[in-house]
Amino acid sequence: MQLEHAQNGRLTQMEELYRAAFPEEERKPFPLLLSLREQGRCDLLAIAGDNGEFLGLTVLLFDGGLALVDYFAVCEGARGQGTGSRVLDLLRERYPDKRIFLEIEQPDPDAENAVQRERRKRFYLRNGCKEAHVFARVYGTEMELLQVSGKPVSFSEYCALLRQVLGESVFQQLHPVEMPQPVC
Repeated sequence: MQLEHAQNGRLTQMEELYRAAFPEEERKPFPLLLSLREQGRCDLLAIAGDNGEFLGLTVLLFDGGLALVDYFAVCEGARGQGTGSRVLDLLRERYPDKRIFLEIEQPDPDAENAVQRERRKRFYLRNGCKEAHVFARVYGTEMELLQVSGKPVSFSEYCALLRQVLGESVFQQLHPVEMPQPVC
């Protein structure tokens, strides 16, 4: 398995998976991601199997020593086979000097997708990610930051990355708000 910079036909596959895997209200315009890639602020990476088959995508945003895994999706047929775990390892290898982190929907037993949220968090923790103890409301959804590598990112660093990479107007649309740590 490998991570490839998205080219031509792969971009079409990636955009299709992107649209299928993420709710419309949580998707940035795909042309914006392509523009950020051209500016060197974003990597659009296709997950390719050993035979070159398309297995998924990951989109990272960069600012200095920080890398936000903004989107990460594995094709349905490739799930449960270690693909996601391997991708996290490949990201750590590919960006050894970056503090890599990601957002997940905060586990909530009352959420419509409560089981999926809990399963997703367990997956990341099982694969070496650490809780950053940073919670934010983004896109109107309460999110939790998890650290893939390096020391935990702060809320202010998270906001600075979003503002720097996406620009003020998109940052204002996201409107991140720091949330208190939930009481378990």
